[in-house]
Amino acid sequence: GITVNMRWLRYVYLLKRILDLKVLTDDGVWVDVGSFYGGLQGLVKKYNPKTRIVMVDFHHQICRSFIYLSKMYPDAIHILPSQVSEYPNFTSMPEGSFIYVPASDYEKLPEQSVDLFSNFFSFGEMKRDFFNIYMHSKLFLDSKNTYLVNRFVSAPFFEKTHDTDLSILDYLKSGKSPDYFDIFPMQHYILEKRELFGRNASRNTSSSYFEMITSL
Repeated sequence: GITVNMRWLRYVYLLKRILDLKVLTDDGVWVDVGSFYGGLQGLVKKYNPKTRIVMVDFHHQICRSFIYLSKMYPDAIHILPSQVSEYPNFTSMPEGSFIYVPASDYEKLPEQSVDLFSNFFSFGEMKRDFFNIYMHSKLFLDSKNTYLVNRFVSAPFFEKTHDTDLSILDYLKSGKSPDYFDIFPMQHYILEKRELFGRNASRNTSSSYFEMITSL
């Protein structure tokens, strides 16, 4: 009698991977770029209640995540964008707090090492200039662990899904050697009805997604 969608199943899968692979300690700091409405963060909080969770996204998505997470965890400390500058170091933030950071303020964040830096799907949708801001930042480069799930090819020549020229080669240029690398299984077998070469049919995604974890 319960119905779930693919996004929720994806969050459950990512939660299980984060817990099983121990890429995040309960009292650590997790920076996630592209957190949407906070669905994954709400799940991780249940199992790692002391983790400081930093969410980076567009203003309207940050608003969504605050509404969702403040209702789910009303007793947690929610640090709003105007309050982030009060904490020069993430570890000085209260345990178990949620930190909401607009993408436009990302470069204002203090340069420091965090336990986990993650991005699921949205790096591959970005223009190269914005992609490079994140991938060249010290937050990413000095993070103890990174967890990325993105398309092998953002815009295949036969179906320009996103207006960008990014591919798996750009992720490997970071200098971080993968501890784990494989095909992300959650959407690998999905068939969607869409047009290609003027013909509508059920098709798989134009590019598979990779799952990559690195550590210092």
